[in-house]
Amino acid sequence: MTAARGRVQSTANGDEFVLALYDGEIHEGIPGDSAFQIMKFRQLTRPIIFPAESRSCVKPDTRTTADLWRPANGSEVAELNLRFGHLALALALVFVSVPLSMTGPRKGAYARVPLAIGMFAVATFCTFGIATWSARNPWTGTWVLWSALTCIIAASIAWFGTSQGVRLFGRRQHPRV
Repeated sequence: MTAARGRVQSTANGDEFVLALYDGEIHEGIPGDSAFQIMKFRQLTRPIIFPAESRSCVKPDTRTTADLWRPANGSEVAELNLRFGHLALALALVFVSVPLSMTGPRKGAYARVPLAIGMFAVATFCTFGIATWSARNPWTGTWVLWSALTCIIAASIAWFGTSQGVRLFGRRQHPRV
């Protein structure tokens, strides 16, 4: 259908919409086949009825965290894992960013950028993959995700604490020359 003008109006109860088109054509037939017809119209109205289940969005990624707190199925568990997994991953990447930002003498300022991008990509893809997998195996997937994130955070804190003499609760140790 093509038309020069048109408008969409809602009915009083809001259950359906009416599409009104003016001065247009309807092309009916199979594309590429010679058997088709063109009908011209001055005014054409058609109702647009939405199915009942599409009136409210029930997908887990559109719901609030409070609504997902008592998950009913695996996809809700996966969404919760993904939301909180991103927060834990951000914490791990903060601890990793400090050692990655320190360069030694005679090294370029961007010497560790490929390593940082690689670590970010692997950690993010692992978090997405395991969280998605937890939709099929909610308990096992949740345990694996949080075990992996705990290992990543522990390794990043350890690397942060030992990299180039940085101590978590002390001063930087300068190497003796």
